[in-house]
Amino acid sequence: MLMLVFLLGACARLWGALALRRLSLTVNSRQTGVFPGQTLTFDLRIHNDKLLPLAWMELSFPLSPDLCMTPEETRSPDD
Repeated sequence: MLMLVFLLGACARLWGALALRRLSLTVNSRQTGVFPGQTLTFDLRIHNDKLLPLAWMELSFPLSPDLCMTPEETRSPDD
C-alpha cells in the first residue's frame, strides 16, 4: 500500500513538472488602443501539443508599474 502511495505521488510530481511543456498561447485583439471606460476584448487560444492533459491553468497579465498596459514595441516616455 505504501509503495502504491509513493508511486502515485511520484507520478503526480512528474505530471506537474511536465504539464506546461509544449504548451502555446496566442493572444489577439482587434483593437490597437483603448480609452478609459472602453472595453477591450482578447481572443486567447491555447494549444496543448503533448499527451498529458492540462487540468487547471491560470493566466495573468502583469501590468507595468504605472498600471498601464504597454505594447511590445515601446518608446521612451515624454518629459
